[in-house]
Amino acid sequence: MTTHAAKITSFYRKRLDSDKFSEPLTEDKVLFIGFTNRSGSTLLSHLFKNAKLGGAELKDKNFEYFNFENVRPSSMKKGFFYFNEYYSWAIENSRGDLGYSTVKVNWDQLDFLAQLYEGLNERVKVFYIRRQNIIAQAVSLSVALQSKAWTSEHQVKGEVSFDAEQIHSCRNIIVRSEEKFEETFRKYGIKPFRISYEALVDDTELHMKKIFEGLTGNNFTNKDFDVPVQKQSSSKSEEFCERYILERPAEAKYLNRVLETSRLD
Repeated sequence: MTTHAAKITSFYRKRLDSDKFSEPLTEDKVLFIGFTNRSGSTLLSHLFKNAKLGGAELKDKNFEYFNFENVRPSSMKKGFFYFNEYYSWAIENSRGDLGYSTVKVNWDQLDFLAQLYEGLNERVKVFYIRRQNIIAQAVSLSVALQSKAWTSEHQVKGEVSFDAEQIHSCRNIIVRSEEKFEETFRKYGIKPFRISYEALVDDTELHMKKIFEGLTGNNFTNKDFDVPVQKQSSSKSEEFCERYILERPAEAKYLNRVLETSRLD
């Protein structure tokens, strides 16, 4: 276990008893959005919410219910004794008008939940979003770390400068996280619906239509296709990408990867 799983386990100690778990795994309307940092998961989460496939978010437009920074204060505020109480609350709080709950999970949180709750792989649908251009993703992460602005609605709190070493480190973190996701999928027999961020942005309506109709069996009539979270890409980010590749040409292989994606037809 790493950061979030270890902290949640330490916080709840022996109060993780899965035999006290009941309702959330008895139905199949729980949707997990698997993400690496800056992969487009916040955009996808808001698209799901707009389509009534998700409900309430936490602070700062955050759907990361199993991020320890959200688990601890919510558990203490609501007086939860067992982790199952928190899980049940998170699922209900994130439930949309059509009965689906949508939450974001990184590989660590997914591994933790799949290990804790037997059968989760059969009852939870995982939508896994990645970017073809990892360099742009790494630059985005570097900029967010420096500016402390994780969405377009956050105020910039720090100076942003080109840092090739930090970008390289961010790239390594992203690649390693993707590797851990694949290990977790194999370990628990999870078959995710794979989405390319670039393809989603290129044809948002098609993606949401196919996802919605595939889940619900109903025609997709939601006409709200406005991007719910403004993209943070800028001329500076593009400049950093170009400069990074000029300095490290071997990294060009991460610019336009061919990703395995799930069929939309």
